[in-house]
Amino acid sequence: MIGASASGWDVRPPPARVFDEVMADVLNSVYGLSDGVPVARLQETVWLACREYLMLDDGPQNPQRRKVDDDLVAALETLAELGAVELSHGVADAFYLSDLGDDDEEQPLPPEARARLRAVLTEPGLLVSLTPLGLRGVRERMLAEGRDAPLVGELAEAAPGELLGVLAEHYPPEEAATELAGWLAAHGGDVEPLLDAIRACPFRTRASVMLSTLVEARPDGRSLLARLRGDRVLGPIAVTLLHDVGAVGPDDLSSSEQLLLMTEGLLNLLELAGPEEVVTQLGQMAGREAPQIIEAVAQSGHPAMIGMDELRRLVAEPLRARSHTLRFVEGPRPGARGRRSGHGKKRRR
Repeated sequence: MIGASASGWDVRPPPARVFDEVMADVLNSVYGLSDGVPVARLQETVWLACREYLMLDDGPQNPQRRKVDDDLVAALETLAELGAVELSHGVADAFYLSDLGDDDEEQPLPPEARARLRAVLTEPGLLVSLTPLGLRGVRERMLAEGRDAPLVGELAEAAPGELLGVLAEHYPPEEAATELAGWLAAHGGDVEPLLDAIRACPFRTRASVMLSTLVEARPDGRSLLARLRGDRVLGPIAVTLLHDVGAVGPDDLSSSEQLLLMTEGLLNLLELAGPEEVVTQLGQMAGREAPQIIEAVAQSGHPAMIGMDELRRLVAEPLRARSHTLRFVEGPRPGARGRRSGHGKKRRR
């Protein structure tokens, strides 16, 4: 029995009490990651779960820590005998080191665990992958639990727009990259059909998500964005994404790119929040100059014809109407009495 003591008296020692739950999470993690997951990394997350659940002390020399590590390996060896996983020996992919920097605030592993992994993962070690049997079993369990469990490879024949939409909504980053690589391999490696699908999308927010998904799933994503900066249709989205990640700043943009960047932001705001919010934001940002800014935006040459038409009708025209001061014709003001000179005869009492 995994987790049983050597004497047999302690049938369920502390680490074994949480192994049923932990192993499900381990297999879920392996399902969502690239092949050849380093077991050392899984051991760190399993130990972290045991510590939090059982209030155990940390430290690689802790006998309970060694027991947890050994039990995980024993569990994986049992699954390998059953044909659910495949174990191998080698150096882990550099991907598994990429998020272990001390400046990564979103990394749940504590600094000491990251330091251990940075040392261990540069050397050959035990790696684990799910077999087709294991993939099917884990996927069926996840679907039964109501969880999204995309099967890598099932989108190989999907239409370009469908592929990017499903990747954006249902695939974690690692699986998205694998699925995209499979799709490109099945379509001659040509990325243009995917870009054409984004160009054809009438909704700016969705087009932005699609392009962001494509960029994040490709190792040359940043250079792809830089190339698209001059694209007539995708240029405004590419500039926005480059600006959002800090790859370009205001001084790096031409005046036309700065105007397109502002226009793209207003189009996204119009889609998400409606014209009233756009007018409010413009007023807060530009005050009395809001009508002039929206006029410049309307003449920016942004390629989103549907969005620009709505921006002109729902935002620019109302702002233009508000900016026109009401003028009265010559003559007495409405409601005024008496002569214009104000020196008429006094009424007799």
